[in-house]
Amino acid sequence: MGSSRPRAVRHDSMDFRKIPHPVNFRFAGALSGKGSSRGFKEAGVSLSIRDLGEDVFHLGMRGRSWTEEKLLPLAWKAKGPSRMRWNWLEKGGFELGDAQGPRLQGKAGASIGVCGKAWLLRFVQDEAMRFYGFGEKNLPFERSKVDTTFWNTDLWADYTPQQCEAGETDPMYVSIPFMLIKKPGAVVGVLVASPFLSFMGTGKTIAISPVETREDESLYVGARDGIPSVYFICGDTPAEVVEKLQRLSGTTPLPPLWGLGHHQCRWGYQTYEDLDGLDRGFRKHKIPCDGLWLDIDYMDRFKVFTFDKKKFSKPAAQLADLRRRGRRVVPIIDPGVKVEPGYGVYDDGLKNKVFCRNPEGAVFKSFVWPGKTAFPDFSLARVRTWWSKRVEGFARLGVSGAWLDMNEPALSIVVQEDMLFKDGTKPHAAYHNQYALGMAMASREGFLRARPNERPFLISRAGFIGSNRFAGYWTGDNCSNWIHLKKCIGLTLNLAISGAPFNGPDVPGFANDASPELARAWYKAGFLFPFLRNHSGTGTRKQEPWAFDERTLGVVRHYIRLRYKLLPYLYNLFIGQAEQGKAVLRPLFYEFPDSQDFDRVDDQFMVGPAILQAPVVEEGKKSRSVLLPKGHWFDASAGKWVAGGRRVRVECAAQATPLYFREGSLVVTQAGLPTDNRNNLKDLELHVFLRQGSAETDYCFDDGESFDYQKGARTRLRFRFEQKGGTLSGSVQTLAAGFGPCRVRVVLYQRPKDVRFTQDGKTKSLALSAHKWSASGGPLKAWISAPIRCGGKL
Repeated sequence: MGSSRPRAVRHDSMDFRKIPHPVNFRFAGALSGKGSSRGFKEAGVSLSIRDLGEDVFHLGMRGRSWTEEKLLPLAWKAKGPSRMRWNWLEKGGFELGDAQGPRLQGKAGASIGVCGKAWLLRFVQDEAMRFYGFGEKNLPFERSKVDTTFWNTDLWADYTPQQCEAGETDPMYVSIPFMLIKKPGAVVGVLVASPFLSFMGTGKTIAISPVETREDESLYVGARDGIPSVYFICGDTPAEVVEKLQRLSGTTPLPPLWGLGHHQCRWGYQTYEDLDGLDRGFRKHKIPCDGLWLDIDYMDRFKVFTFDKKKFSKPAAQLADLRRRGRRVVPIIDPGVKVEPGYGVYDDGLKNKVFCRNPEGAVFKSFVWPGKTAFPDFSLARVRTWWSKRVEGFARLGVSGAWLDMNEPALSIVVQEDMLFKDGTKPHAAYHNQYALGMAMASREGFLRARPNERPFLISRAGFIGSNRFAGYWTGDNCSNWIHLKKCIGLTLNLAISGAPFNGPDVPGFANDASPELARAWYKAGFLFPFLRNHSGTGTRKQEPWAFDERTLGVVRHYIRLRYKLLPYLYNLFIGQAEQGKAVLRPLFYEFPDSQDFDRVDDQFMVGPAILQAPVVEEGKKSRSVLLPKGHWFDASAGKWVAGGRRVRVECAAQATPLYFREGSLVVTQAGLPTDNRNNLKDLELHVFLRQGSAETDYCFDDGESFDYQKGARTRLRFRFEQKGGTLSGSVQTLAAGFGPCRVRVVLYQRPKDVRFTQDGKTKSLALSAHKWSASGGPLKAWISAPIRCGGKL
């Protein structure tokens, strides 16, 4: 949530936008030693390189009074040896490559530098290089010619209203110093594993005066402090590098199915009656919705882990009532603890010495929603345990998840440097970027304590490398305007590339008023984002789907329903993330790496491998140009196949959005078009987008909520189809049957002369009937078979 109106900008904090520049660094002109280790004598620094296998390398440095403070260790398990080799060069440089040439080169005589406690690695920049990732950034989608820092910020406190509304805030809430470097035939990822303020530069032009500029072609990464630790990840495609990054930092655990549904929130929902009214509204308008969210007003004077008795007279019973109706309640949890003797959380925190200290050894205090506030020191394991027990007690009241806010940490007007960690022994900078990570670790543990066999659902505003192992993200306090709508696509895609796939923006924007046109456009753009939450700020117009006109209500309802229809597909994308590190939302170049046409496409994206979206993100536009990759695509709006490898002009009616299904895809959906959130992963349609050739996909289903799937309670099916001549041949193979069978109807978009389906070694002919379903605002003609029972005993 944060602030609907900004507080005064802290001028002292703006230093986080300044970058240590190479001009002030001492660089190694030559390196001493042999083998994997080298020495930088002038600076008293030793360097070591480790080949971790599978083309992942780790570079470390020792020798200066660097501070080593890391909360979450990174673990890499290689599946095979490396093809690449790291070579130290005579003139103080290095190169990483194979027989075909270097993938990445250090700048000769200036590749390894130090400046006090700051350190830097400098590389040769190639004109063919394209840059992506960098975590959560309000930068151009392709990151060439930028410089940026990584320091978690509270946007509405650290920037002006004009900067926030224009999307000109950098850095933002989440710091993931990862750079993906793409050039034809070669991709390298660079991860700076430093908890301190880190920085990256990709050759930004330095303007010295209105008439004089200088091109700085430096490509560099570094940090202001911390023992240098850098991972280099090589691959042939962006997908390969991203999957390795996820395996290194940790994949995102499979969320509960309800967490992938639609969520409704507003700064202003504060009572049981508010949530009861929302439940009735969604039922009345037949709109699926899983999560009802509470902002800060539900608490007793903003005291964490409390309910205001005037607003929730019997919290446990009222939360249980909503859960029986299928609604999960997700309250906000802030890290700040109100300084108030007699308040149990504060008193217990003092007793157990859990709060951060100031330079005088006293409890550090700032001013947030409760007034004078103390902050748990999440750098300490014992404090994380203390917090987890508090969360456990709160979860036992019946809340189904939590959104973790103000955890950058947001400190209002108080100087950040006065907030010390590790019982006051470590500087603020050592754990600033990791504060939200520690809070997420402890909060997840608390929910697991309360309900050990129920998957936790946590969404965080801030985060760091590896935070995705404990919580997803919403992208913070955005604005209801067209700038933020367009920018949210690149923001989400680059977060996904950086190892944070479970994320999404507030729809249709948090601050200011959303117009009906913007609300329709944002839902059409974001209905398949990994996280979908309607959220608005206090004092803004209401934006529940029925708060708009009838046309807008119809559009929003349709796309929420379409999301629920596609939940089996989305759910399986998250299974692919948890098991293999595959991205959910993907830039076009992730799926089509051989073409440079997609390098800067930031208004189209892939949802998994099968679905392409190209939403309208400009006010007043009723058509747009769509760049279709090679192959054939099924246009869901027009209900016909179109050839790719070209740009097409698409007209967009009020209800429609450009939505395409890739030839050679098998997409599993729920049957029909759901009108509520009662999901059924066993009553399915298998949509076969195949004109010629073959297609194959695995489909998994389980109870969607527990960890029983880890004990075998999951069914995994493999569907395969082949179009040959006038005959379409399909088959299903049961790979695991731990969650029983399902019913599947086959849906086709090009009618063959004959359809034959093989199951358990028996082949039968399928009778098809004409069928219509609304994929993107209009009737779509298809052919559907009678239900087939799949997933019997092995």
